[in-house]
Amino acid sequence: MTLRSLSVLGDAGAGKKTLVGCLIYMVLFIIFLIGKSQTPDFAIWVVDGSDLLTWAASATKLAALLSSGELLPRERLVIAINKMDSVSWSEKIFKDAVHVFSVLNLNYR
Repeated sequence: MTLRSLSVLGDAGAGKKTLVGCLIYMVLFIIFLIGKSQTPDFAIWVVDGSDLLTWAASATKLAALLSSGELLPRERLVIAINKMDSVSWSEKIFKDAVHVFSVLNLNYR
């Protein structure tokens, strides 16, 4: 079996630990190596869906990490909008958060 790496990143309070714990518990997600890596196979950027004021700063921070080469996922970058339960699973809020990230150039390849 090939060793794969996963980086889970995001601003403080975005829910990174909760998300990883949920993945491990609910999906029996097997993680062989979790840690900060400049070139992980997969990266998850966690966004606090309940804190609209931090979305733009979070998106800008992610874009800067990608464009500078500080973060270069080899295969996939996932942007996870977390804490949606605290906004009653609002589709509008989800779409608004997605829009904030989609208007930035997040190309890293």
